[in-house]
Amino acid sequence: MAIITVMVFILIGIFELTPLIKKGDIKGFAINLALLLCSCTVLTLKSLQISVPSPLKPIENLIKAIIDNNSKKRVKKCVKRSLATDRPSAL
Repeated sequence: MAIITVMVFILIGIFELTPLIKKGDIKGFAINLALLLCSCTVLTLKSLQISVPSPLKPIENLIKAIIDNNSKKRVKKCVKRSLATDRPSAL
């Protein structure tokens, strides 16, 4: 089963990556190749009945870190604006 999976991914790679090489789209080629290799690796491991851990927790932690970081920046901006408007004007 693993051999069939790898062969299918080789065919997909040939049909998907060849036009990108001909166009000279290096970024598109690199992104597609990386995604193709990741999915091929995971499916090959699954076909060999090797347990693959779920990426849910790291993704959740990443999103929480991004949201917390952005919310702290927004709070700081709001505080700065409110302090700037609360100051008495010089006469």
